[in-house]
Amino acid sequence: MNTNYFQKLFEASKTDYINIENHFDFSQFESINIHLILKALSEDANFWLNVNKRDIDVLYRPVIFALLAKFFKTNYANSVMTPPKVGEKYHKGNKRYEVIETGFLVRGSEAVKLKCISRGHENIVIQVLDYFYDDDGGYIKLDDETGNSNRQTFKPMLDFMSKAIGSQYNIPVFPNKFAIVCSKQHFETSFSLQERKAFPYDYITRNGERQPNLPLEDFMFYVAPDFITIRNNIINNNIDLDVIICIDYKEDLKLQKYIQKTGQKVILVGNQKLEIKNLLKWRWTLPEYQYFDGRFDETIITPVVVENDELDQATNRFLNYVKDIEDTYRINLRQLYFYVSYIYSIVIISEESRLNNRIEDLSYFFEKKLEEILEQRFSDIGANHIEAYIDLLEMYRDVLEQVEFSHNAKAKKLEYLEETDYVLVPQRQTLAIWKREIKKIDWTNAKVISINKLRKVTEQSTVTVLALEDKEFFTEIYTGIHDIQWLLYSDEYKKYKGFKARYNNELIEEYSSEDRIRLIGVEYPGEPTVESIEELIDRIFDKDPAETTRDYESTFHDHINKEIVFFDNTIITLSVNSSVILINQYDKAVINKVGDLRVNDKVRIYENQHKDILFESIVQSDEDGRFQKILDDSMKWKRMLKEYCTNDIRVNEISQKCGVTSGTVEGWLRLDSATKFPNRLDKLKDFLGHDFFEIFRSNKIYTSIMIAAGRDLSDEISEYIINRSKGPFLSGFGNDIINEISNHNMPEREIKSLRIVENELD
Repeated sequence: MNTNYFQKLFEASKTDYINIENHFDFSQFESINIHLILKALSEDANFWLNVNKRDIDVLYRPVIFALLAKFFKTNYANSVMTPPKVGEKYHKGNKRYEVIETGFLVRGSEAVKLKCISRGHENIVIQVLDYFYDDDGGYIKLDDETGNSNRQTFKPMLDFMSKAIGSQYNIPVFPNKFAIVCSKQHFETSFSLQERKAFPYDYITRNGERQPNLPLEDFMFYVAPDFITIRNNIINNNIDLDVIICIDYKEDLKLQKYIQKTGQKVILVGNQKLEIKNLLKWRWTLPEYQYFDGRFDETIITPVVVENDELDQATNRFLNYVKDIEDTYRINLRQLYFYVSYIYSIVIISEESRLNNRIEDLSYFFEKKLEEILEQRFSDIGANHIEAYIDLLEMYRDVLEQVEFSHNAKAKKLEYLEETDYVLVPQRQTLAIWKREIKKIDWTNAKVISINKLRKVTEQSTVTVLALEDKEFFTEIYTGIHDIQWLLYSDEYKKYKGFKARYNNELIEEYSSEDRIRLIGVEYPGEPTVESIEELIDRIFDKDPAETTRDYESTFHDHINKEIVFFDNTIITLSVNSSVILINQYDKAVINKVGDLRVNDKVRIYENQHKDILFESIVQSDEDGRFQKILDDSMKWKRMLKEYCTNDIRVNEISQKCGVTSGTVEGWLRLDSATKFPNRLDKLKDFLGHDFFEIFRSNKIYTSIMIAAGRDLSDEISEYIINRSKGPFLSGFGNDIINEISNHNMPEREIKSLRIVENELD
């Protein structure tokens, strides 16, 4: 990458219309962004500063400072002196004044009389209007509701103006205004308190509450959490805005329509753009971030090419056969190509590894999908698909054979590689299994990690990546902060080089864009390279959205179900990607996927029983009678109520007391009533007398159990079984009660048999 281009961007940014970096401490990156904002404001165009969400916070400061400098200067030039009126309040120095007289002359010039209203001061001041708004800190008009405090409220603003535009001119009104749509928290935390004291803005909440930053009558800009708030409180009050700035703001169709209808100028900062005309674009790239952060080319990406000639040959036979069918019958079998890519992530280190199950599952899933695809495509042309089905199934099984333990070239290569800080586990594979597997090659310090957890690792580390998924995955890993050793079969490596070339071309296209040249005037001295990758290899990895979705095909495991039969003859059917608790050989509870289970495994699987069934089962096993008391108390209040409600008058009395219908009360009185306790048991306190507190306690326990049971207890029970830690619902119970709940909702059972089934789960 040509780093001279990056330096030229900074040099070009120093020729700004308002050179404020001499008075404020800005980095090179901030200076460029200041230039971009100022240039965009000078153009008759909208502007999109495209940055990733993770990088937005560093842009608040340069964007806001550029806007302040621009609008202070513009308002300085366009502001007009408004003659003061009796009753208006003003601020000068450290005192507050109220206008008490106007319309008289002093030595031939119009003047104004003011009374000091600051505490401890009662002097009268007569001021000639020609000097009322002078450049040396004249009178600043205040909000009518302002108090009499003598704090130096406006000194930070005047100092800022002096630095930004070389003047402390007191602007009585701001004819040129802007609005910022952003997070209040992110806005405020991007500046020190002293800096924010300089900003003449009014924050508006979603409910229209005004929170002015300074006690001004008029504001230069407004901050709000969304466009609707700006529209309802600013635009609809006939306040014109020169520009609306949206920082890290999600796509808003109302804003988009408003811009299209009115021509309102807008600046977008973030990765969400609006479909609007006349939009200049600038996308910051990773090499630019790295260069301006002083860490350019610090990361090392090392592709480790894994040779397996038999795999290459088996793959080519399969792909070529599919291509021949396509050409012969003029049909599209694109979906079949990327079933090859699924096998590349299967790395089996030991013969007894539970990861072997994935080969069986993939074989099953491919057989099922192959039948569906071929039957549909061949029926469309009136041809028989059986021969193609048999041949392709055999060829694909030959491919799968090459990733079994005895042939798994990646597993063998892994044994000779240098241990890294992390091993990135392929998508949908179980971390617990990999924690055991990686130790079998004497990697004792490496931590296994998912892609989601890797995103949260902020310290530069070394990572082993086991496969290449798709372009999105490539870009995330390739542009990350970590040193990578990347295991790649030959076909994966070809695609790796293709993705790399495409990524570099996209960078050059951005650097060479007409919008960049228009915004900063620096041309990039480079041309995109011609990408040359075999078409078949492209098809393996490049999924056609018209044919299928990335999520569906890359998570094929989610579409395989297994029937689990236990030795107690109970049966349950789950997706192979469902999580269960496995009791391992050390009698320790660990999380596992259904797809990794084997016969004779002892497991605990959550079954979402109906809450009442769960409660009844607990009661039945309650040898100490603790839960039986809840049932007894439930019957007690009903019995007392039934004894009392001997006529309709009393039924109506109870219904009014409890705020329910008489029909509800009559339902409580039936022997088969499922209601354990009324929602407002407190309304019956006087009626139940001294029994109320015992009944109320039972009601509280029952309600807690039902809340927990009604909310899927799976995670909490699992966490308790594995770590003995209690979640928010289980924390209200003792260990003995939790054990009873766990044993009934997640009993330990031994697997008698496992088989893939066709039925779909609800």
